[in-house]
Amino acid sequence: MCPAEVCTCKPVHKDGIPQLLSNCTRAFLHGVPQGLDSSTTALDMSDNNITQLRNDTFDRAGILHVDRVFLNRNYIVGVESGTFRKLSSLSELHLESNLITSVLPGTFWGNPELIVLNLRNNRLSSLPVDIATFKNHVQELDIGDNSIQKVDTYFVQRYYPELRRLDVSRNKISRIFSTSPLDNSSLEVVDASYNYVTELESSAFASASNLKELNASNNNISSLSKDVFARNPELVKVDVSNNHILIIHRDAFRKNPKIREIYAGSNVMTYLHPDTFRKNPQLMKITLSWNKIEDIDPQTFYDNPDLEFLDFNNNKLKTLKPEVFQNNPNLRSVDLSSNSLVSIYDTAFHNSPNLQYLYLSKNKHVRFHNGLLILASSLKVFDAQHCNLNHLSPDFFKNTTNLRVLLLGNNNFTSLDCISNTNTDDYVDTLTELQVLDLSNNQLQTIDVEIFKNQMAQLKSLHIEGNPFLCDCKLRNAWLWSQEVGIIPPQPQITCTGMQQRPVPWADVKNLDCNDESLAEESVSTGTYTKELTSAETNTHMEESISAVIHMHIEESTSTRTYTFTEEPTSILRGTRTKESTSAISLTRTEESPSTVRGILTEESTSTATSTHTDFSTRPQHADHSESNGIPNRAVPQVEEIHISTHKGRTHNTVILIGVLVFSLLTILLIVLLLLVYMRRRCGLYKVSIAEIKTQNNRADFSAPAEGPPAL
Repeated sequence: MCPAEVCTCKPVHKDGIPQLLSNCTRAFLHGVPQGLDSSTTALDMSDNNITQLRNDTFDRAGILHVDRVFLNRNYIVGVESGTFRKLSSLSELHLESNLITSVLPGTFWGNPELIVLNLRNNRLSSLPVDIATFKNHVQELDIGDNSIQKVDTYFVQRYYPELRRLDVSRNKISRIFSTSPLDNSSLEVVDASYNYVTELESSAFASASNLKELNASNNNISSLSKDVFARNPELVKVDVSNNHILIIHRDAFRKNPKIREIYAGSNVMTYLHPDTFRKNPQLMKITLSWNKIEDIDPQTFYDNPDLEFLDFNNNKLKTLKPEVFQNNPNLRSVDLSSNSLVSIYDTAFHNSPNLQYLYLSKNKHVRFHNGLLILASSLKVFDAQHCNLNHLSPDFFKNTTNLRVLLLGNNNFTSLDCISNTNTDDYVDTLTELQVLDLSNNQLQTIDVEIFKNQMAQLKSLHIEGNPFLCDCKLRNAWLWSQEVGIIPPQPQITCTGMQQRPVPWADVKNLDCNDESLAEESVSTGTYTKELTSAETNTHMEESISAVIHMHIEESTSTRTYTFTEEPTSILRGTRTKESTSAISLTRTEESPSTVRGILTEESTSTATSTHTDFSTRPQHADHSESNGIPNRAVPQVEEIHISTHKGRTHNTVILIGVLVFSLLTILLIVLLLLVYMRRRCGLYKVSIAEIKTQNNRADFSAPAEGPPAL
């Protein structure tokens, strides 16, 4: 039976035992409703308007077999003594977020099975103690987010002798102490975070020899003194992050051989003594991020062979010495990002074969001493973003056969030599497991999609935005490939160089015309030239090829004008041959010609070439090439750029410029003349006005009667 208008009842299971849950939340109730099933074992009346719990509340409702009661987020001010006395099976009582100020004597009388007591976010000013029920079996006590100002750990253990977990976080506690050194506690976990503790006294947990976890983060602690945890040999985890700790005494943890995790980030430490963790052989995780530590002594982690996680991000480290991790074979994750690292020695991680995560980002001046050779084949993530890197050793990733994530964004790389080598394939195959590659915001001008297609078959995400790419056919091939596999994020901004330096939407890259490269490849496969050509013969064929390229019509897709130009007799061709059998010829038109053409023709010992008439679209094609000593090293003849500039256009521009200048001069002259006329007119009016005034004065003098002699 369940009052359908306010509650819902359904069977649930707790630890494999079937129970009946009566859910009466958000029903605007002022008390426990009548008519609930007497077999109810879990009652949830959270988010209602209950203000008082009387001692006959559950008796009148007829539910005496309740195991769990939830009365969170009501307006309960007080709980009468004996309210739960008939709930002999009660094991959990949740009174979170109410207005309770104290616990009356006898409140928990008759509840021998009570294990969990939650009084979080009330108005308690001291530890809630039922002095009438001197002893209880509560194992978890949550009194966080109240107004408690001090905690006596001995007092807690006296009234809660079986307590295992104590939460006093988010109070107003300024001191944690113990009034007795007697050890009779089973306390294992203490959360005292977000308080105002200024010092952890060595006697604070002296009576808690079974303490395993302590969270004292987000306080005002200034230091960890000698033997502060000497009476806690079972301690496994300590969190003192977000305090004001300047120094950790070298003997702070010397009596804690079982400790495994230490969190001391977000403090103000500048120095870490080499013996700080010397007596902690089981230490697995250390977090010292967001401090001001400048150096790591090679002996600091020597006695921690089980160390797996090390976080030193946002410090002031300058050098990572080669012996720092000499005795840490189980090291899995190292975070050294956002430091001031200048040098990392090549043997720094040679003794860490299980390294999986290495974070070095935001070290703006870092350089790898003799090349950082990572021997860990298990490395999965390498992050070197924002490091101003422009080169990595070709053997840098030689051993990282399991690398999954490679982040090299926001650097100054101009080529992909760090992940591909045109001379050898020794380590390209090591990146076959790569899934995420970030090359964004570098200085790459070209990208060879074949590297990703052939060597990185597992790649799922590729970031290349923010590079000054040439809008060439290689970029178009990358676009086509990305449409097939879908690994490049949609619409990254690609900046094209050589034109107007304008950002080109990723979707427009597909419109690039690649006839020049396709014809170049065709000419390689069907050519008739051989490497026995003499220099004169080669120059002749070059002139024919260039002439064939120049005699073409270029029609702009964005304009109605058509530019048609032919070779002028004043064009100059420059030819160059190598001393070896491989010949490379560079041809350039001079400015004397009405058109400017810059092309590249190369010939290896086995390559041939043939001249072909080619039609080009309006978009310029930038053929990527690499040169050594000014000599191209590829055997595919390519046209790199075509710039159109005719004498007619120059003359037209000159005429327009002269016309504008003449018009400007005439305008200025006209303005000057108008000013002169205006000033002349004003001057004439001024003279006329003066003449009129003088005339009037003369007339007045003439008409006035003459004065006679004075009377006698």
